[in-house]
Amino acid sequence: MNKSIGKISAVMLAVMTLLSSIFVVPANAAAGDKVTISFNYCFDTNGNSIRYQQTTVNDGYTVGSVGDDLLITYVDGREVYCIQPGHSLFAGDQLTEGSSSAWNSLGTAKQNAINLALLCGKPGSGSSLPGNSDEKWAATQLIVWEIVSGCRETSGNYNCTNTKYINGITAGGANSGVKSAYNQIVTNMQTLRKIPSFAADSTGSSKTYEMNASGGSYSLTLTDDNSVLGRFDFKSTGGVNVSRSGNKLTLTAKSPINNAVVLSASRSVSGVGVSLNHRIELSPKKNKNIKKGCRTSLK
Repeated sequence: MNKSIGKISAVMLAVMTLLSSIFVVPANAAAGDKVTISFNYCFDTNGNSIRYQQTTVNDGYTVGSVGDDLLITYVDGREVYCIQPGHSLFAGDQLTEGSSSAWNSLGTAKQNAINLALLCGKPGSGSSLPGNSDEKWAATQLIVWEIVSGCRETSGNYNCTNTKYINGITAGGANSGVKSAYNQIVTNMQTLRKIPSFAADSTGSSKTYEMNASGGSYSLTLTDDNSVLGRFDFKSTGGVNVSRSGNKLTLTAKSPINNAVVLSASRSVSGVGVSLNHRIELSPKKNKNIKKGCRTSLK
């Protein structure tokens, strides 16, 4: 980068997406309080019970056998999501709020991926998903199981590496409403994390661009080949003005910018009961609780 000419301004673009903490299971109970487990049958839009079409096994535990009902799990009457597929839990069992060793042992990558799945699934985006309430819950639960079992990647495009959970419910074309909601949640997860093509997802891999002199000012136009630029609202800062048109971002300055500046962008996404901030930073520098899992039973 040549600063001596005086007609070039430097702008380093590094995009880091930071997702606010998501409360996976909104609950009134305080940490240490006892909560009670209950279940209910899961029905499709035609009123038919959603059942397993194939036996699904995880780590030696049978999650569901052919003909078994998929049951919705509740904590004190509120829907929750199982993170221990195949482990036994029965109606009337009590758990302690905020003491899930299973959740804590998952690690940050899986926790963040689960939070993203719930944000894009029924808790956070239910109104935009196809299917009825039960089908949306089922689709979200299957993706959570995929993540905790290592059957879905926890970054990038969140690709599914083992389809045993979704096949267990939808094999042979069964439960198409669940499959439609499932596909939409995955699409939401992939697009929510996508950033403009001219940016990077970490400071270390960021690019430096030069603003060229033109008519007494300096400008730079960048094109987003990922077609996600429209999702972000950019702020002008550090003497650099920002404007957006379609997939093009134009930066202008009245004088040379000799040091890299930080340009911030934001967007609001649907959250769990609240509106969460999805924050993006251009340049330098560079969620919470799920209840214990279960093999469900109405016993």
